[in-house]
Amino acid sequence: MATTVDIESGKRLKLSDIITDFDTLAELLVEDKFEGITKWEGVASTFSQDYGWTKKGVEKWLKGEEDLGWYTDGSKFVIMITTKYWSYDEFAIDLSEVEDILDREFLEKLGR
Repeated sequence: MATTVDIESGKRLKLSDIITDFDTLAELLVEDKFEGITKWEGVASTFSQDYGWTKKGVEKWLKGEEDLGWYTDGSKFVIMITTKYWSYDEFAIDLSEVEDILDREFLEKLGR
């Protein structure tokens, strides 16, 4: 798991602090634009196959920020999902593909 912190302010950054368009983020997840980077028995998962939620359901879940985390390594944006059943998956997308839904100030801090 990860906790993302703004090193200038010391504030814990939530998804709602950096995402400007949850509708598009939900669409990207539902349409499997994020790549499953967690492998179970050598097989990567897909969001739509493993979670099968509607776009509206995903958007509501993202805004509630339950059972999820996120991080960036500077080139990828990653959504982490944990469930009460101890399931864990990470889904990544290139930052350039989501720059339009990320907060400008956040992008500037990343040097983009």
